[in-house]
Amino acid sequence: MRHTATVDAVSPVRFDHRFIRKCLDLAGFSDPVTNKEYEMISRVFTRLGGSWESIVKGDPKSIHTLKTVIKFAVKNGHVGNKG
Repeated sequence: MRHTATVDAVSPVRFDHRFIRKCLDLAGFSDPVTNKEYEMISRVFTRLGGSWESIVKGDPKSIHTLKTVIKFAVKNGHVGNKG
């Protein structure tokens, strides 16, 4: 039996989306984030040399890279309520 989870932007299922949401919450950013925005942050993070495996292992360089990407995305309006 194969179990498939639906992707939900409010309470994300994927690890990368959950970790991005946690970073946003810790930064005090409470606006809703779409799946497209999660994907954009994840894609930029990996293109800058970040690794989700390294994040899991606690690599400070990857964590710093992710936090920098998230900070840039929020500051420049790429994430959050566009309305």
